[in-house]
Amino acid sequence: MQWQVSYDGKLLLCPKEQFRRVLDIGTGTGFWAMDFANEHPEADVIGLDISRGILPIYMPPNYEFQIDDVKEQWTWSQKFDFIHGRMLGGYFRDFPGGWLEVKDINLMPRCDDGTLPRDSNLFAWAHELAEAAGRMGPGFTNVEVVKHKWPMNQWAKDVKQNELGRLSQSFFADELETISGALLVHGLNLSHEEVAVRCTLVRREFNDPQIHAYFPVFTAFGMKPQR
Repeated sequence: MQWQVSYDGKLLLCPKEQFRRVLDIGTGTGFWAMDFANEHPEADVIGLDISRGILPIYMPPNYEFQIDDVKEQWTWSQKFDFIHGRMLGGYFRDFPGGWLEVKDINLMPRCDDGTLPRDSNLFAWAHELAEAAGRMGPGFTNVEVVKHKWPMNQWAKDVKQNELGRLSQSFFADELETISGALLVHGLNLSHEEVAVRCTLVRREFNDPQIHAYFPVFTAFGMKPQR
């Protein structure tokens, strides 16, 4: 929902116009992929995730949900000309002529008025996540990036930013442990108990409306050059 608000309802920003085979990685509930399938009935759209979530009863005829892990061996014989993903930390090297659009959050918080101290638990948590992510793999390079901001809570006076803050606060209330554990346990070898303690400290600052912090978010897109 945050992405739809950030980009005024647009499903993608890359300039590609014609689609044949589309892959949505980490599709979750499949809402993005199904909306895209409805907008582009000419395309075959696959929503991919490592487990089956709660899927709606109705699905577009050109949409298919599959269970797979893209970190394992690639199983598709036909190429995709557009790959989409949100909140992913991976990279894709071999789809010449295809487009890739990735939406993600820079979890290093920003603050423009000094209400978030540099020695806060939020900054310590973010630095640990960045260190863990750096050990686990490379990021994106040579891509076009469109940037926005997500306030951590509802401190912003602007109506749109305030709504984004509400959605951000709700999202991290549910996902803070999942995001932290995925990086800190595997990247820094912290125990689950240590991650839980950090999340408790971080959540107190996250929900403090006197701290005017925000996350930079971005959409990055680019085309693999033809060989």
